[in-house]
Amino acid sequence: MTTMQSQSPSPPVFILCCARSGSTLLRYVLDAHPDLACPPEMHLGRLCEDLRWSISLALGYEVSAPGPIRMEIEQVTPPQVLEKCRSAIEAIMADYLQRVGKQRWCDKSVVNIDHLPLLHAAFPDAKFVCLYRNCMDVVHSGLEVSRLGFSAYGFSSHVAKRLDNTVGALVDYWCDNGEKIHAFEQANPASAYRLRYEDLVLDPVATLPPLLEFLGLREDPGLADRVFKVPHQHGPGDTNIAYARKIDSGSIGKGSTISARQLSARDMDRANALLGDLGYALIDKNWDSQPSPYLRPGASSPTDAAPDATIMPPAIALQMLGDMVNRCDTHARIRFVFDELGDEPWSMTVSPDAVSVQNDDAAPVEAEVRMALPTLRAIVEGEANPVKLLRSGELRISGDLDLVRRIFQA
Repeated sequence: MTTMQSQSPSPPVFILCCARSGSTLLRYVLDAHPDLACPPEMHLGRLCEDLRWSISLALGYEVSAPGPIRMEIEQVTPPQVLEKCRSAIEAIMADYLQRVGKQRWCDKSVVNIDHLPLLHAAFPDAKFVCLYRNCMDVVHSGLEVSRLGFSAYGFSSHVAKRLDNTVGALVDYWCDNGEKIHAFEQANPASAYRLRYEDLVLDPVATLPPLLEFLGLREDPGLADRVFKVPHQHGPGDTNIAYARKIDSGSIGKGSTISARQLSARDMDRANALLGDLGYALIDKNWDSQPSPYLRPGASSPTDAAPDATIMPPAIALQMLGDMVNRCDTHARIRFVFDELGDEPWSMTVSPDAVSVQNDDAAPVEAEVRMALPTLRAIVEGEANPVKLLRSGELRISGDLDLVRRIFQA
């Protein structure tokens, strides 16, 4: 594919990743930098492909045939087509940059790895961040978010091919996408930067400076602390992050609970080939019988934390929650019922101007929330994510679910 020679004084950034790899967290981190804007998934790779198709035909160039059977011809994209593709995308992103008041943009879209040759040709000056996360943690996360189906994160085509082994299907997904990213990284060392999710969350202070230097961004010592203190546009991506309060390492190592018996020899060999190249520990037959190898010395396992025997009084916990929730545009009332207190009701009234807490049941409510008191404490202290608690059944909501979602959302 012909490469366009156009250069930009503020070259864009593309995050290359698979689903459940921590890419939305990385988006928030980079979006918190004063010189870079990183919106929700814009699907610019897919857009660039559609533009290439339409512009090529408009200018009289031949393009490969649509559908599952493609013509066996070498696809060469003329420079003028690439220039028009880039100009169209830059016009869209210019509107976004003007709205957020920044000069440079970054796109985090999972689908971009399917259009890498074209993106690289249209944006030869772009920087690419190759984000990886260990295989079994991606598998665990994929299973966790797919209890109602596998279509939301792009797993369905892989699962459809291996209905007898969902774990193996998700390993295939990780390998297929990770191998594409790794091949691009190896072929383009000047424009591609390797970043592991584990390094980002376990030691952001040490991990971020070399990344910023590679991207040509100025130093920002307080970046890691500012990630969840600045506004970010909500949109396509991991919905969990809307309820996060800090960079959290709690999900690291959960893949060690998946038995290696779920993997065929082929699955294990293929995954280990890429894991080894990326500096990860390999999967063996004892995978699930020992602590996760992805936890650094001294770090605690996600299941090692001792339960906190101190139960915060509901009035204090709810007032702390009230201090952090979003104000509603209209007057709303939510009832809270805690497992330890039987049916003793507490309520929170939220309005545009104030939040108040009451220990009564006198007025009707728009929603009811049931949970254990330690669960509420974990939420207000930033140790638990409401979305994950809802999925696990530890948080039960009736009534206006959207109202509860909005007040919990940062």
